[in-house]
Amino acid sequence: MNRLLIAHIRTLLPGLRALLEDALERRSTELATLGEAPPTNAPSARAALLLQLLDGYATRFIEMLDGRSEALPVSELAGGARIRHIFQEIFVRGLDELDPARYVMMGGGCVEGM
Repeated sequence: MNRLLIAHIRTLLPGLRALLEDALERRSTELATLGEAPPTNAPSARAALLLQLLDGYATRFIEMLDGRSEALPVSELAGGARIRHIFQEIFVRGLDELDPARYVMMGGGCVEGM
């Protein structure tokens, strides 16, 4: 069993390493596009930098939800399409599977027991 586990880890390790290296390269590229951080000695400069960062985050988040982000995967639903799928397919299916009579009976039993 131990040998099987070690063999499995050795099989998966190169793929995991490649995945981590790819993520590191993407983050390094993103960091390089952001440039050097401006000096933030004054409180007003720190507040302006924070506002700028939050605005950029909000803009990227809105683009992702609207489906305009460049970082969206093409092999699966993402952003607003994923949220729509969850609510209109998965959530509705889960509601359809509920038996409301069961919950009414349970509620009535709780009242009678009091």
